[in-house]
Amino acid sequence: MFDPPAVGSRFAVVRAPSGLGLRASGVEGLGDALLGHGLAQALCARIATSVAPPPASGLRDAASGVLNGPEVATYAVSLADAVGVVLDVGEVPLVLGGDCSVLLGGALALRRRGAAGLLFLDGHADFYQPSAEPSGEAASMDLAFATGHGPPAVGDLEGRSPLVRAEHAASSASATRRSRLATVASRSPPSSSRSTSPWCARPARAAPPSSPLPT
Repeated sequence: MFDPPAVGSRFAVVRAPSGLGLRASGVEGLGDALLGHGLAQALCARIATSVAPPPASGLRDAASGVLNGPEVATYAVSLADAVGVVLDVGEVPLVLGGDCSVLLGGALALRRRGAAGLLFLDGHADFYQPSAEPSGEAASMDLAFATGHGPPAVGDLEGRSPLVRAEHAASSASATRRSRLATVASRSPPSSSRSTSPWCARPARAAPPSSPLPT
């Protein structure tokens, strides 16, 4: 099993503004919205890097049946590289997407280092197969791909499938499609006069300077 960073390790934000796993657009800005509301300050997290996605083809891949299939796979590898840099300095990566398919990049980074568990919290189970997903959106299939249930072109990244063994994964998904994001987004950003977050009381490790990865 992968040995996680020690308790008390610093958070490091990896921005993953990808919408490759959806046909609709808009989720690319979710991470920036959270950062704009003070997430990094609340956690005393440093901004490690941002991984730009490749251009979307907008087509279902013939080999996998997945919308933007090759791009989703390529992006997962690039994102895994960025997450790995954070892990290798002993920090806790906080990946801010982006659509649900960014799960594959984080899972691949951990799989490169051994085995890891997954607690999957979502409004949906994300366990479709391409033949059953009307639009071929990877954001509806990411948990299936991560646990080895899917086309090899997207699910078997670097020949490491499954990224997470099924017995090491737990899912808590709601059947409802209602969302409270509008309520959260309507709230004002936290005041700078708020008391210091308890996360900030933890001793921080020295970290390399932030720098974008080549894309």
